[in-house]
Amino acid sequence: MLELVPELGLESRVAARLLVGDAQLLERRGVPTYVYKGLGFFEADETQDVVALMRYLAEPTSDLRAAAFLRSRIVRLSDAGLLRLRPALAGAVSSEREPAAWAGLSVEDQTVLSLVLPPKT
Repeated sequence: MLELVPELGLESRVAARLLVGDAQLLERRGVPTYVYKGLGFFEADETQDVVALMRYLAEPTSDLRAAAFLRSRIVRLSDAGLLRLRPALAGAVSSEREPAAWAGLSVEDQTVLSLVLPPKT
């Protein structure tokens, strides 16, 4: 079960019931509705990627949340790249300097990681 960040106050089961219930209520009153991807919306890859990003932004010092964000389709860091960056995954994303394991990353991993690193000053 997926739970969105607490700040949003949504949980997939509750939100799914609300979406379906609201759509049915609106349709009974003659208001056209459209529920995107139905109950599977919260399990869609795009939604999972946004959740991984929001969770990381809510707690950028968490290695677990950094790992989920780095593996998401937003960044697409490889498993090998993730292993090379551990145990300091959160630091690898938030530091202004290239991670210590930079030289050991593949060219592809260096490319995708460089897109999310803070700009060098």
